[in-house]
Amino acid sequence: MAITKITTPELFNLQSNNTEGTQLPVMTRAERIAMTGMSNGELIFNSTTDSVEYYDLDATAWYKIDYEITEYEIEYLVIAGGGGAYYSGGGGGGYRTNVSTDTSGRNSSAEPAFAVVAGTVYTIIVGSGGTGSYNRSNGANSSFESIISLGGGAGSPLWNNNGLPGGSGGGSNVLGSSGGTSSGGAGTTGQGYQGGASLGSTPDGDATSGGGGAGGVGAAAYNYSGSGWLGAAGGAGLVSSIDGLSLTRARGGQGGTSNPGAPTANSGNGAGWVDGGADGVVIIRMKSTAYSGTTTGSPVVSIVGTDTVLTYNSSGSYTA
Repeated sequence: MAITKITTPELFNLQSNNTEGTQLPVMTRAERIAMTGMSNGELIFNSTTDSVEYYDLDATAWYKIDYEITEYEIEYLVIAGGGGAYYSGGGGGGYRTNVSTDTSGRNSSAEPAFAVVAGTVYTIIVGSGGTGSYNRSNGANSSFESIISLGGGAGSPLWNNNGLPGGSGGGSNVLGSSGGTSSGGAGTTGQGYQGGASLGSTPDGDATSGGGGAGGVGAAAYNYSGSGWLGAAGGAGLVSSIDGLSLTRARGGQGGTSNPGAPTANSGNGAGWVDGGADGVVIIRMKSTAYSGTTTGSPVVSIVGTDTVLTYNSSGSYTA
């Protein structure tokens, strides 16, 4: 292999334009062994051992330069608590991810790469679901350091009123005798959709709409049928590949149904009927070779391929 030697060091300029790095000669171990005429301190990158090596002329040997990881990238999924419900459905918790193969909330592109610095403590907050019934409330925010997802909006706080805004907005409702209309709560760009509107009602029943979800708008209201609440469906959630599972998270709650079923635990769902929203979740993923093993909050640790995944169902921290 031909080696280009620099005989005039002052002409060797390593200054970069910040868009590219300076690369050492890359060779296999066999190619390095075949080299002749090496100089003291000569540097190469050994692709067989994935290491930088230098040549010591006095010892006539190559030495590996030991190094430790100082910065590495982490993938994340941050979902806030879902909004509470009182007939009209609560909105799903805000949904944010930077997994390149996934979709972030409101069907937006994945967010940019996130690098962590070794030895730094990163705070993780998992938001609780909002309360239901008369005291319905928005879900609480979740966060991974500077990445903050907003709690889902609660269903309409009063009859003939709009849903509350949030990560995804809460649904609205209309009293049957009024024949009026109401708007769903607004969602948040990059996190979730608005709640469904209530587009009028019949004299003998009330209209209640679904809460917005990370993947779709809450459906418009469906009137009372005389045999039970048949509220509109909540907005669709999204599926992430971050943990190797196929769970749909951050759905909107169904409006005004008498048998909604309990929201899935730790999925960030908005509530339906008179339930409280489900708690949020924060999931982070990194190469297992970079994982420090230092956490608080008792996350669930799993291995997916060559990566380590931490699932936080309660607040804690990760030390990079």
